[in-house]
Amino acid sequence: MKIAIVYDAIYPYVKGGAEKRIYDVAKVLSKNHEVHLFGMKYWSGENILKSGDIYLHGVCNPISLYNKNGERSLVQPIYFSFYLFKTLKKFDFDLIECQNFPYLPCFVSKFYSIVRKKPLVIMWIEIWKDLWKKRRLLGYLGSMTEKMCFRLTKNNLVLTKETGERLGRKFTIFPVGIDLEKIKKCKAIEDKLDIIYVGRLIKDKKVDLLLRAVKDLNLKICVIGDGPERNKLIDLADELKLDVQFTGFLESDREVYSYMKSSKILVLPSIREGFGVVVLEGLACGCKIITTNHKDNNAKELVDENFVCNASMEGLREVIKSGLNNRYNNKIKLDEYDIKKVTEKIEKYYQGCINEN
Repeated sequence: MKIAIVYDAIYPYVKGGAEKRIYDVAKVLSKNHEVHLFGMKYWSGENILKSGDIYLHGVCNPISLYNKNGERSLVQPIYFSFYLFKTLKKFDFDLIECQNFPYLPCFVSKFYSIVRKKPLVIMWIEIWKDLWKKRRLLGYLGSMTEKMCFRLTKNNLVLTKETGERLGRKFTIFPVGIDLEKIKKCKAIEDKLDIIYVGRLIKDKKVDLLLRAVKDLNLKICVIGDGPERNKLIDLADELKLDVQFTGFLESDREVYSYMKSSKILVLPSIREGFGVVVLEGLACGCKIITTNHKDNNAKELVDENFVCNASMEGLREVIKSGLNNRYNNKIKLDEYDIKKVTEKIEKYYQGCINEN
C-alpha cells in the first residue's frame, strides 16, 4: 500500500500524543508499505525528508499552533490547508488518513480522495461538541465545521469508545500503541523523583493545579514539556517555593522513559484528553498514575479508580498523598497496546477500505 497521513505537526519536530501516535504507526507500517506524512516543514533543506523508511512532506513553512491566549490558532489551519492540496495533488496514494483536528485539512483530504477516487479515513482524536459553547461565535462556527466533518467519510477511527459514542456514526476503535520493547530497554536516571508530568503546557492540562496541590508536601517534581503556559508555571513554582525541574521537551522518547522510570507517580491533571498515551507509557515504566475524573478526560478509563480525583487542587492533593503510600492496581493489560499489534490491525483495516472502495 501507498499511504498518506495528514496532520499539521510532525513528530519528532513537534512532540505530542497525536504526533507520536502517527509517527509510531508509520514507522511500523513503513516496513512493508510506502508511508508519507504531510505536515508543516519544521526542518531545513528539501521539502521532502526521509526519516528511516517514512517520507516526511513539508507542506509549508511552520507557524505557531497557538494564539497569544494559548489556544489553538484559527489562522494556522487555514494557512496549512491552503498549501496542503497543492502538495497532495502531485501524488497518487492508495489511501489517505487525516486527523480530525483542526478540521479544515479533512476537507482538503476529502477533495483529494474524490479526485483520485481513493478512500479517506479520519482518525477522531477527540470530539468537542458541547465544548464549543465556551467559544461563542467562533464556537458556533467550530461546532458547524465539526458536524460537517462527521459526514465526510464512512471510515471513522477513534481512540476510545467514549469518542466513538460522541461521533454518533459508525466507528472502529484503534487505541494508541506503545513500543513495549523499547521501554523495557530504557534505564532510570540516577536522580529519584516523586512526581513527574509529561505533556504540553497549555491551559487544559491544568499543571498549575498540580503545582498548587503539592505545596508544603516537600516533593521532588519534574515537568517535561513545553507550551504557552511554561513561563507562568515557572513563576508559580518559584512563588510556591517548590522543588520543580522544568526540562522542556526532551530530545528522544527514550529520555522521557528514563525519567518516568525514576518517578514514583505520574500525574496527568488534564481536563481534556482524547486518549492519554502518556498514561500507557507511565504504566509501562512502573509509575503509579493519577488523573482527573473530568468528563472530557478519556485517560481516566485507563487508570485505577482509586487514583482518579476531582479536577481541583484539593482533590489532587489528597490522592497524591494517598498515592505515595498506597498500592496501585493496573486495570489494563499493556500487551494489548503493543505498537506492533495495534499497527497490524490498522494495516488490515486500511486494506479493507481499499478493497471496498
